[in-house]
Amino acid sequence: MQADRVAGWSNASWRRLGHWVNDRLPPELAAWLATGYYRRLLATLDPGAEPDLAVCLGLLQPGDTVVDVGANVGLYCFACASRVGPRGQVLALEPMPWTYAVLRRLAAQSRCRNLTTRRAAASDADGLVWMSAPRDRWGLTNHYLARVTAQPDRHSQRVPSLALDGLLRSLSVTLLKVDVEGHELPCLQGSLKTIRRCRPALLVEIDGAAVVPSESARAAVFALLAGEGYRVFTLEDGRLLPWSERSSGVNHWFLQPGHLARIRSCCPALLGLG
Repeated sequence: MQADRVAGWSNASWRRLGHWVNDRLPPELAAWLATGYYRRLLATLDPGAEPDLAVCLGLLQPGDTVVDVGANVGLYCFACASRVGPRGQVLALEPMPWTYAVLRRLAAQSRCRNLTTRRAAASDADGLVWMSAPRDRWGLTNHYLARVTAQPDRHSQRVPSLALDGLLRSLSVTLLKVDVEGHELPCLQGSLKTIRRCRPALLVEIDGAAVVPSESARAAVFALLAGEGYRVFTLEDGRLLPWSERSSGVNHWFLQPGHLARIRSCCPALLGLG
């Protein structure tokens, strides 16, 4: 989320309040309150406040199919659902029970008939995985940064996991967005058949602050997708540039020539052509 202020409060202040509420109220009541907040935020959010979302919307056309893995409360999936229209479809996956409850409520209230939600983590196999949500410096749970862990503690939760290839076998995927907090490689390995069949544009967050060593994780993802013919770009100062060691963003675009041609025709300024 990149929106700066709501009702005069900074986004960080709202997050702290939200974490405090989540830890003290019954889950259903906390989800109900959070749904109202995020409904207002999403309704007023300028897509320009989330630059990578603007790239998503530029790549999409009516009738396209989007898969949002790690959808959180839906910043990307609701905007994409609007963009692809009634002939298109968006599938949003979110594994954490509390966050998914908010996403599902927002989806029901939005009446987006082309949006399907599912509570699951994307991995390299179907089954169950442990997920752990970190605690912030005030000791409050941050559900939004939950990650798959091999070392569960008393706060961890087991959630269903699936390989995307089984779920997506009948879909022609245009855009695959992956935000899985360090679990990128297993997620993509479970999606390889879909990637080879559909050649979607991929937006993958690879966070340098992740528990998985960032350089080795990034190199493994880069190698996997380079082997499938993708080039990697990052958005720097409003322009898509080839990734380099100096790139500072955590969001990585994996694109093929057809994707670049689409961007060149509809959003030339993103490639410095405007």
